[in-house]
Amino acid sequence: MKNIPINSELLNDLKKDSKEAFREIYMLFYEDLCVFTFAYTKDHELSEDLVQSAFLKLWEQRKSLEIKDNIKGYLYRVIYNSFLDKVRRDQTFNKKIEDLRYNQIIEAIEEDTELKSKRIKILQEAIETLPKKCKEIFILSKYEGLKYQQIADQLGISKNTVEVQVGKAYKILRKSLISKDKLNLFISLIYKKLQFK
Repeated sequence: MKNIPINSELLNDLKKDSKEAFREIYMLFYEDLCVFTFAYTKDHELSEDLVQSAFLKLWEQRKSLEIKDNIKGYLYRVIYNSFLDKVRRDQTFNKKIEDLRYNQIIEAIEEDTELKSKRIKILQEAIETLPKKCKEIFILSKYEGLKYQQIADQLGISKNTVEVQVGKAYKILRKSLISKDKLNLFISLIYKKLQFK
């Protein structure tokens, strides 16, 4: 990355609404910031969005900025914090979608006890085909009702590993159930206690 010092004069000009100073900062750091951001997003479009948002924030907050000389460091922090916020929002959104799927399927199967029993059996059979560790984590999460962090602590693994394994289970089960023309079954049945053998 370029290590170009930003002198206080340029920063002062920015605080005085100098579009030329802003343009110079943009030209100096835009490319480096995109490379820096892509290193952890692995997404060119997202990286550019985050960088452009950081520059927008720099301009909007130019009057109240408490930066001495390190504008680049300020931009790095803004971008990284924005990325973390996005990750948190995405996780919350995915959790809401997951809960919605559960509720829809639960409502659908409560209409017929016999149908429910058949669907549970199909689901149990599908769960038995999961890889050993994946199945263990999935059952702890959806049958025992443990939170991801509780599972991680119990099994001595990271929370991220738990999330990955639950996601893997969803994919395998969805594929298995769809291939058997049980599209509406999906996974959400686990919201209620099932009797696993």
